[in-house]
Formats: sequence, structure tokens, C-alpha cells
Amino acid sequence: MAIPTSNLITYENIYSQSHANLFNLINARSNIPDPADSSGNRKFVYVRMPRIDSRNFEGFPFIVVPFYSIPQKRSSADASTANLLYNPTILIYTQDNFNSDSSGNPIGAEQLNQISNNVAKTLNANIKVLANYGMNFDEIPSSDFDYDEIEGKNTYQREFILSYSGRKKVIA
Repeated sequence: MAIPTSNLITYENIYSQSHANLFNLINARSNIPDPADSSGNRKFVYVRMPRIDSRNFEGFPFIVVPFYSIPQKRSSADASTANLLYNPTILIYTQDNFNSDSSGNPIGAEQLNQISNNVAKTLNANIKVLANYGMNFDEIPSSDFDYDEIEGKNTYQREFILSYSGRKKVIA
């Protein structure tokens, strides 16, 4: 599936374009470099959780920017405008078993913080750009650092649950 280029959100493209704007921002290696591949050739950002047991899986770390829920519409009292509310999620996964420094020390937690810093910095630096596309951020919160074992491997996770709104003129 091809992700559209970043552009203004309209009622005709509300789901695909709002996701594309966020995905393209996160997928740009100039914004969020892949700590495991400085060449930018490895798949690093996904729209769904990859099958980590697949032969084609390119490894940790990776980011997931899934399609998100249907926006809620709240109309103004005179029904001339509507506020569109979105809550997209950005998920970051790193793992010790795949990533270590030159001495063999695990660096999954370090990579999680590095990628999280870049996500937060990118979102904050592009608030006006996204607002011009119709995505006005209210908050950019992230979850606590989370640790889990996936298939016996030490995996670290962090989640950004964003909140943004767009004000649109209702066509009568």
C-alpha cells in the first residue's frame, strides 16, 4: 500500500491524508534516523506490527504508526463548523538481543530513548507544518518506558498517544 504524500486534510481524504501526514513525518530519516542503519535502506517505520518471526523481518528497532480510529465530530451550535478530533499513536520497539554496542553491551533501552527523543523533537518542530495541513496538536504525551519479553527476547516499548483537532467548515 502506497502512503500518499503529505497534504491538506479534506472531508474526501480525512482518513488517508491525516495518517499520511503523520507517517511521512515519522518515516523521514532526516527527522528520525534509524540507529541500526545509517544508510536508510532498512525498513524502520511500519503501518502495522510486523511479524517479528518472519524471514523478511529486518529487525529491531522499529516504529509503528498504525491507522487510527474514526475522528469524532462535534458541531458548533449553529452547525456551521465541526471540530474533528483524532488520537493517533506512535509505537516504538527496541530490543537488547538484536542491538548491542561494540563491546557486546545491550543498548535496547538506550535506543528507545534516542528514538523517543527524536520523535518528540520532530513533532514539536513541525507543529506549524501539521497545523497548516489541518492537524492542530493539543498534546504530545508519551507513555512510561515499558519492558516485555517477546519470544524470549528483552523488548522495550514506548507509546506516544497524540491528540489533535481540526476545525472545518461544514458544507451544507
